[in-house]
Amino acid sequence: MRSLLFIIVMALAPAASQAAEVSVLADEKDKPIAYQAAPGEVNKVRAGAPAGIANQLRVSDPGIPVTVAATASSCTSESTAGFLCTGGPKLFIVLLDDGDDVFAGSASATVFMVEGGIGEDVIRNASQAQGDDGDDTLVAPGADSILDGNDGDDILTGYLGEDIIGGGAGADRIRGGGGRDEARGGDGNDVIDGGPGQDRIYGEKGNDKLSVGAGAANFADGGAGRDTINARNRQRDRINCGPGRGDVATVDEVDRVRNCETVRIRR
Repeated sequence: MRSLLFIIVMALAPAASQAAEVSVLADEKDKPIAYQAAPGEVNKVRAGAPAGIANQLRVSDPGIPVTVAATASSCTSESTAGFLCTGGPKLFIVLLDDGDDVFAGSASATVFMVEGGIGEDVIRNASQAQGDDGDDTLVAPGADSILDGNDGDDILTGYLGEDIIGGGAGADRIRGGGGRDEARGGDGNDVIDGGPGQDRIYGEKGNDKLSVGAGAANFADGGAGRDTINARNRQRDRINCGPGRGDVATVDEVDRVRNCETVRIRR
């Protein structure tokens, strides 16, 4: 799974110094603000609008020296570990590096896109978040989001929006939120809970455990491997255990079930 975030990140050059840098991607639409961490740092980034000022963005990263490039003319350093951008930037891109980093977004008119880099990262409230190598934790905000765990045993949690969630390689734990979500486990023995809402969940490769949420009809596909699917939610779900052998599905009588060796029906 590769999102727009991955494409933009590939266009960013590595940080030239041991200070995090703030710049503007002039070739991109709306000229987003980019914050790029330096190798060897452990970043704890917080970003959001100052209280009562919707068209500004304040960012802090305690203990990390920050350089504001001349191209980022709307941003000014507030201290050695933070900066303020005026004019309501529509998009803020954060490229972390090789530490066990943290990003936490708060209420803002700015859209956050965060790439965690190598390490066990925690990314909360970013509209697009990518974990990369490491056992990462990604949590969606209330709006529509894209979460990509990539390699590692990741924990991915949707929220109220219509989320697209991909675990990547590893034994991932995925839970959708209240919207119409799409979740894919990728390679590995994954646990996926669609949560409330009308969801589409795919175990893909591995011995996966899938659960559909209550309140709406869902679709679940186990994919390759020995999968276990729980669809007891009193809705008319569509269940496909996939090409593996030894699959088990626990379903309601009204569900439509395919390719499952063992089917347990709740009447």
